[in-house]
Amino acid sequence: MYGVGAAKRQQSMIAWDRSADGHRAIIALMYVHVAMSDHGNGPATRVRRMLPANGASSVTIRRAASGDLAAVANLVEMLAQSFPFARERFGETFPTLLTTDHACLLVAVDGDSKLVGYLLGFRHHTFYAGGPVASVEEILTREDVRGRGIGRALMSAFERWAMDSECAVVSLATRRAEAFYLAIGYQNSASYLRKVLSQPG
Repeated sequence: MYGVGAAKRQQSMIAWDRSADGHRAIIALMYVHVAMSDHGNGPATRVRRMLPANGASSVTIRRAASGDLAAVANLVEMLAQSFPFARERFGETFPTLLTTDHACLLVAVDGDSKLVGYLLGFRHHTFYAGGPVASVEEILTREDVRGRGIGRALMSAFERWAMDSECAVVSLATRRAEAFYLAIGYQNSASYLRKVLSQPG
């Protein structure tokens, strides 16, 4: 058994499994299945299933695929606050993120094959850390499924991707969920500042 990043300190149990087709899967033993791929952008094709407790449906965390476009768009529209959601532009960006090595787009899928959450993060090189670091740009779980460990499982899967990508640190900005991130081992390190740039034309 192995802990993944901060989740280890929260005693979330993680098991490694390797499917028959050679894909490596990471399974979070919190009635949430986390599936990752050894091969960059594709999701693991086989994940060992575990029975959920108390009649709760299972949830699988996997890499997003092209067929998830509409469902992810609906989730992103729930998150959009600072900028109006543009579905046409989303449709142009989504396939690019699926094929970009430095991007990691994860989705949470419940037992009814319905997307209930997503995470978008990136890897980039730095001087200060002596190499690459990872950042979570967006994370959302539907309000009706919160409290089931799905956000924690999305973060654990992203941390695993960051570790496999030899990143030294994972960072993110949050305005309302600081208590959640502190509970899974993150530290308040700096203020987040931004400047909205006007677009030409």
